[in-house]
Amino acid sequence: MKVLMVCNRLKVFGGAESYMFSVGDELRRLNHDVQYFGLFFGDERHGNSYGIYAKKGKTPWSIVQNRQNRLRFAKLLDLYKPDLIHAHLLYFTLTPSILVEAKKRNIPVIQTVHDGKIICPSYQMFDLSKGVACSECVDGQFDRCFRKKCMKSSPILSWLAYEEARINKAKGYYEMIDCFVFPSAFMRDAHLRYGLEESKTVVLRNYSRISAIGEPEARKGDYILFFGRITRVKGVELLATAIKQCPNLRFLIAGRGDLEKVFLNLPNCQMVGFLEGKELEAAISRASLSVFPSIWNENCPMGIAESIARGTPVIGASVGGIPEMIIDGYNGLLFEAGSVDDLVSKLQLVMHNQGMLETMSQNCISSSGVYGVDEYTQKLLGIYNGVLERAVKQRSSIRNNEDN
Repeated sequence: MKVLMVCNRLKVFGGAESYMFSVGDELRRLNHDVQYFGLFFGDERHGNSYGIYAKKGKTPWSIVQNRQNRLRFAKLLDLYKPDLIHAHLLYFTLTPSILVEAKKRNIPVIQTVHDGKIICPSYQMFDLSKGVACSECVDGQFDRCFRKKCMKSSPILSWLAYEEARINKAKGYYEMIDCFVFPSAFMRDAHLRYGLEESKTVVLRNYSRISAIGEPEARKGDYILFFGRITRVKGVELLATAIKQCPNLRFLIAGRGDLEKVFLNLPNCQMVGFLEGKELEAAISRASLSVFPSIWNENCPMGIAESIARGTPVIGASVGGIPEMIIDGYNGLLFEAGSVDDLVSKLQLVMHNQGMLETMSQNCISSSGVYGVDEYTQKLLGIYNGVLERAVKQRSSIRNNEDN
């Protein structure tokens, strides 16, 4: 099968690109032909054989409509002739207008929905002024983005984001996608409220980059782990306040971000920077707990799956797709999103109850339901094949109607 992976940037800047490359590598291992289109950063493994790539737009309007990238995409389609296009992040650089070229050529498109961009012009589903999760624009009234300055509190950027969402809806670009793959039921349901056809949607939870184990780590540490981006929406300010109120507990912070300063000068908190690979795996395995205090609508955090896979219970905010991953009281605990008091209460409860901690740790192993990228890709191939079969039937039906 010839698969064209499409994403704004062909370099790992976050979970979406990491996901795309891991799936692409696994598809290649299974002898499928995988090529990429987007902004190229020099890594030939994540490029295409024709040297045709997107380029940054020269005007602010190019984040709304980028004719040149659409023409480049069309040229690559004509040369490569993929069986299927797997889209990821299309906004700001490529723009969803490129989907017209796939439609012209009857090439099926699936999209993994990594965030809320289709239903939220700012993509974060987060109210900047109130500091809480938001889903107001699922009714399609995107002008709120401009009025509330949802895009980085900037009137200009918010207006551009509004115009982009308005035009994408008016042109019906997302209607050109044959299947939407959602990592969480929460995100799928939000898009159904917006008006996506349910028959075009499927929920497939993210894979874990870390393999599951048969038994929890025998030598668990005495620390609580936070790992990920150290940014506002991840709830790090809330966590820093909770750490101050838990002087008897030890915390480990692994990651980078613009709010690292909130963890400075906390005597019971150690910052270890960005971890990956074996170092991250060891930090997760040895933690007593991991904590995910997000205040925005998380989709399907890979970190939660990885914690559970390694037998480490999770204390997570009850927001977005997180409650789908944590069985409250079984493999972790949920706390009221945004509530410092509830977070502190849950942390103290578990860390002062060794029996509960050990039981939850064992439950993580027995209930993980976590699969690696190999099993995930097999499930994805089933979706690919279903979309291709429907496309063949549709083309056959069109030809029959034309003959009649």
